[in-house]
Amino acid sequence: MSLSLLDAVAMATFSPALTSSVPLIVPRAQFTAANALIQSTTSLGIIFGPALSGVGIALFGSQEVLCLNAVTYFVAALCLGLVRLGTLQPSEGPQRTGGSVFQDLIEGITFIAIKQRVIVLLVITAGCYGFGASALTTLFPVFARKLLGLGPVEVGYLWSALGVGLLLMSMALLRFTEWNLSDRTRIIAAASVASALAIGVLVWTNNLFLVGLLMIVIGGGMGAFTPIAWGIVQN
Repeated sequence: MSLSLLDAVAMATFSPALTSSVPLIVPRAQFTAANALIQSTTSLGIIFGPALSGVGIALFGSQEVLCLNAVTYFVAALCLGLVRLGTLQPSEGPQRTGGSVFQDLIEGITFIAIKQRVIVLLVITAGCYGFGASALTTLFPVFARKLLGLGPVEVGYLWSALGVGLLLMSMALLRFTEWNLSDRTRIIAAASVASALAIGVLVWTNNLFLVGLLMIVIGGGMGAFTPIAWGIVQN
């Protein structure tokens, strides 16, 4: 339990730090494309990681695979240590100093609620995405074992299909990086509807090939939100 909490804290720190580093690397017009490229590396891990993990668990056991997974975190930390970021120019205008944490919190909430309402919508949408992704992550292995009779290798392949959907959507978003806000939000809406329909069909089928295709669609729907949302916030 303690290790799971530590991992969650690390991920909660890593994601905002990674998101905020993008404006230090690429110009404003390429924010969505940069986020899509970051997501594409994640999708490659999802494509190959579950399949290799399934084979490793079947051959060696869960503990050995978990230890190997720990090594990959050290490799990632080493690579990140080699990254050098630029600095943002300070914004023009007077800067307020002092004030309590509570005052800063109130000002931040007021700014978002009045001047940047789109962020409120993104937070709500992100909550829905997080809830759906957590439910899928938790329930899919049980679904695959109980209803489809699949073992760890087959489940790994299906998770890889999810990564394929993420990768395809990431590559598609590279072409939409300069679209306006309305067009990009329509992409999120359309992808969300497609994912919802795919999950609905997933419950009623036991055809392994169709399940794989549905996982690709679900992965594509999940992959539409993050690069676009990050790009909006970074702008």
